[in-house]
Amino acid sequence: MGTGVPGSYRLSELQRLAEGLDAVVVQRVAAAVGITDAGVHYHFESRMGLIEALMARSAPKLMRQIGAVIGDEGPLDLQAVSRSMRAVYDTEGAARMVVWMQMAGWAPRRTGMLSSLVERAGGTDEARRLIALLNAIHIATALMGNPLLRTVSLPSDASGRQAFLDWATDLVAAKLAT
Repeated sequence: MGTGVPGSYRLSELQRLAEGLDAVVVQRVAAAVGITDAGVHYHFESRMGLIEALMARSAPKLMRQIGAVIGDEGPLDLQAVSRSMRAVYDTEGAARMVVWMQMAGWAPRRTGMLSSLVERAGGTDEARRLIALLNAIHIATALMGNPLLRTVSLPSDASGRQAFLDWATDLVAAKLAT
C-alpha cells in the first residue's frame, strides 16, 4: 500500500460528511483528485482500504485531542474530554463511520485507543468500564441522539443533546471520584 494521495483524504472526508460512507466510491474519489481508479487502488488497495485510511485519521485525532486535555496532574477535566469526543464522533462523523465499517465486516486491528484516559482516570477496571460507558454514550448520541432522547421526552435538539452529554459526563466523573 502506498502512502496516500494528497488531498484525497480531505475530499473523501467532505464526501463522507455530506453524503455518508456510501459516497466514498473509488471512481468518484479518483475523478475528484484527478487520478485514475488504479491510482486510488495503488494507494489504498480497495474501497475498504480508503475507508480504513479515513478511520485511521479519526482515531489518532481523538487520541491527540484527549491527550491535550487530560494533562499529567491536577483534576481530570472529563467535560473537556467529552467535548473532544463529541467533536470527533458527532461533528466529524466518526461514529457513523465506525458503525458502517463494523456492518461491512471491518474489525479494529488495535486496542487501547483510550488507554491514556483510562490511566489518567485511575487505571482500574472500574475506570475502564466508566470510560467505555462514556465512549458508548457519545457514539450512541452521535448516531441517534434525537430519537434516543425523544423516547424519554428529553429535548433532542443540539442543546438538548449537549445537556444530556454533560449530565452523563458528570455522572461518570462522580463515579470515578468515589
